[in-house]
Amino acid sequence: MKHFDKWFIGIIIVMASLIMAVNIFVLPESNDKGRPYLVEAERVAKSLSEGTTPNLSAMEYVTSYELCDTVEKVTYSGENDYCIKNINGSLYRINYIIDNSGHKQTFLIVNVIMIISGLIIVIILLIIRFRIIKPFHDLEEVPYELSKGNLSIPLDEGKYKLFGKYIWGTNMLRENIEERRRDELELHREKKTVLLSLAHDIKTPLSVIKLNAQAIEKGLYTEKEKNTVAAKSIVEKVDEIGDYITQIVEATKDDFLKLEVNEGELYLSDLIDRIRKVYCDKFKLLKISFEIGEFDNCMLYGDIDRLEEVLQNLLENAIKYGDGKYIKLSFTREEGCQLITVSNSGNTLPDDEVNHLFESFYRGSNAGNNQGNGLGMYICRKLMSQMKGDIFIHPHGNIFNVSLVIKMC
Repeated sequence: MKHFDKWFIGIIIVMASLIMAVNIFVLPESNDKGRPYLVEAERVAKSLSEGTTPNLSAMEYVTSYELCDTVEKVTYSGENDYCIKNINGSLYRINYIIDNSGHKQTFLIVNVIMIISGLIIVIILLIIRFRIIKPFHDLEEVPYELSKGNLSIPLDEGKYKLFGKYIWGTNMLRENIEERRRDELELHREKKTVLLSLAHDIKTPLSVIKLNAQAIEKGLYTEKEKNTVAAKSIVEKVDEIGDYITQIVEATKDDFLKLEVNEGELYLSDLIDRIRKVYCDKFKLLKISFEIGEFDNCMLYGDIDRLEEVLQNLLENAIKYGDGKYIKLSFTREEGCQLITVSNSGNTLPDDEVNHLFESFYRGSNAGNNQGNGLGMYICRKLMSQMKGDIFIHPHGNIFNVSLVIKMC
């Protein structure tokens, strides 16, 4: 904002200086060019020197001439301008009129044009300042506030009409973060409730096991049948605890991600254009050979935003876990479905780990120091399942292949 104000003031100073320079140097100089009245005066002087009578009716500026035989005539102070010429030893005064009307008109037009142009530039700069720079300056704190978790204040889209789509997207992001936070809190509350309930239920069989084990240890049951009953009771309670543990494991396997899919129809070319727009330049910068194979355009069933997300996830994995030499998108069709395969060179994943890649929080042995949480492929499979599609992995030697199966309309 401050930098723009400095530029604004500088532009105004430059425009004012330019107008002054034109008026001081350019316009007066243009007025003096030619001086046709002096040319006509020279013609009159030449005619007189040759002894002929000048034709004043054909002249535009010279009005009269006369012999200066007195001092008063030489020092004439009338309304007309004049010049003194020595012709054949005699002094003649040649009177003429200087017409400044054209110069004044030019002077006025030039100044009006420059002033109007300057005002237009100033108005445009003011509009930019108050309609673009200032609103954007007000918005620059929004991402920082979102990063801190301040989600309470929505942005007014009407106030910043030039940033309507940006404001709408930011509000959607804010609402999405807020909704996810609520879902996470609700999920933690539910899981905590389940775990507390199961922990309480486990206490009862543990107490029975402890009592029977102590009785057997101290020899309180002298009869063999009672010892057998106590041992059987321990086994039953252990099985009961096993069931509770199974429930705990199942609770931890419950879906912890809520992924919304807007099912609809889309063209394959639109999906690939999105990928091409993002990744062609990126792969050039990374110096990775990127190839998009030929395909026949068709209409697919799914959510174009989610399909783009899945493909982006696969391409990012190809960058992280490949050898940085080769990545390709290829296309085939099988049984009314469009297959999109992402292939990359540099496969080092053991075959026995392939089936585990779709498990949540699982990371392959080839992950190395690459950052990740083991959820990418899990999310991809869940999204494809919600779109009634599929995803599968089929490495072939040094090439790692992941294929998406998308229903065709």
